[in-house]
Amino acid sequence: MRVTLTVTSGPASGKTFEFTQSDTLLFGRASDAHIQILGDKLVSRNHFSLLISESECCVRDLDSANGTYLGRAGKYSRYGGKSPLPPGAIEASDGALEIDLLDGDVISVGETKMTVRIEAPDDKTLVQKAAPDNKDRTMIQKAAPDDAKAAAATLATERYAQPIASILPTVMARPAPNAPQFDGYECLAKIGEGGMGFVIKARRTTDGERVKSGQIVAIKTMIPPKGPNASRAIDAFEREIRVHSGLKHPNIVDLIEVVRTRSLLGVVLEFVDGMDLGKFVQSRGGKVPIADAAPLMLDVLSGLAHAHSVGIIHRDLKPENIFLTKDSAHWVAKVADFGLAKSYEASGKSLFEIAGTPPYWPREHITAYAQLYPASDVFSIAAVFYWMLTGVHAREGMSEMLSKLAAAGRRPGFGDYTQVITSGKIVPIAQRLPALPAVVSAVFDRALKEEELPRAIQNDKNALRAKLAEMRFPNAGAFRDALATALHDQQLRKTPQDNTVR
Repeated sequence: MRVTLTVTSGPASGKTFEFTQSDTLLFGRASDAHIQILGDKLVSRNHFSLLISESECCVRDLDSANGTYLGRAGKYSRYGGKSPLPPGAIEASDGALEIDLLDGDVISVGETKMTVRIEAPDDKTLVQKAAPDNKDRTMIQKAAPDDAKAAAATLATERYAQPIASILPTVMARPAPNAPQFDGYECLAKIGEGGMGFVIKARRTTDGERVKSGQIVAIKTMIPPKGPNASRAIDAFEREIRVHSGLKHPNIVDLIEVVRTRSLLGVVLEFVDGMDLGKFVQSRGGKVPIADAAPLMLDVLSGLAHAHSVGIIHRDLKPENIFLTKDSAHWVAKVADFGLAKSYEASGKSLFEIAGTPPYWPREHITAYAQLYPASDVFSIAAVFYWMLTGVHAREGMSEMLSKLAAAGRRPGFGDYTQVITSGKIVPIAQRLPALPAVVSAVFDRALKEEELPRAIQNDKNALRAKLAEMRFPNAGAFRDALATALHDQQLRKTPQDNTVR
């Protein structure tokens, strides 16, 4: 999908902006806005956001004072806004703050108007490829294959068209005759599900290169992309997985291989006999004392530090991606799903479609989505630890928003998260947990620090990396060292005999 915005009136009149990859875009007077609109008093600092993914283009008002107007078929509807409605405009139904954009729509904020052009490929296909540094992506245009190649591509991808619900029942009973059949594995039971598919407990039936016969594993499934570029996308997915399968550390869940059936891709992972951090926190009444949390935090940071040391960024840290297992009488933490976020994007699946984890995102995940660095992981994992210790999210308004929508029976959308991330400040952990020693609080405050960075820094990869590293800790290893020192100073780390499973 190619999205072009052409400013037709206002201070930025005449400028054109083109977007050809999944991204989040911020508009307003803020210095880190993708399109900074200055000289217009009716525009808020964070006025509206634009979400672009493979499947949608959506505009969202960010609780601006004057609202965001969408012109369609000559009529303007206002989304958000607190000021009186001007003549000729209508209020969006049900107080909606966001809407999916169509080709030809006009976005109007204050004196600024911009025309939206959305181009979906027809006889030509936009292909997304990873740049050499594996962080930034560009779009190149390739001619569609000739009829013979197109027919072959169609045949190759039709096998993936079967609905997932028809091939994996809600309950898989052993021997599970209707379960997907991955070569070399016997699927035993469904043990979870997420944004991309199901998680299956399986047993290896023959000796493989990296797994022995009889070994129990977990297989995460996804439906591959369709269309003439499906094979290329699947190859990109598998390349990304191979990169991350080289991570070997006792605090990282082992990523073994990629497998296929006629309708699914599967990522084979080490099976962790335990629970994820989210369930662990629930079992402890919604928050974990620092003495119990300390060894788990250091475990997680050790695994994450190993990944950072070889240039790998997680990008999707959340409680559900941290697993706890029993080692004798101790809990051991392991970080899971390294590379899956990046791999999903390589296959054409936007992280916006699968993540559901913006509560732990730093601001740059909105303002510089394609350029995330180890310091971005530092923020996210510190936000997870903050939630584990306090029972609430670090960002002001995040827990409140989630509770309000849950009470209304509605799942939060990406725009709901964007609104909080762009406006909510980080609440110092000492305010939420006064008993936490000051030296430990100071480590958290640094790990969770963020600023509104000028666009010039956001657009310069080296400058952004350096600024984030200076502002927080440069990587998980530095974060771990600082946290371990603070915990040692307060004698909060348990001795092995005290770190018992309860």
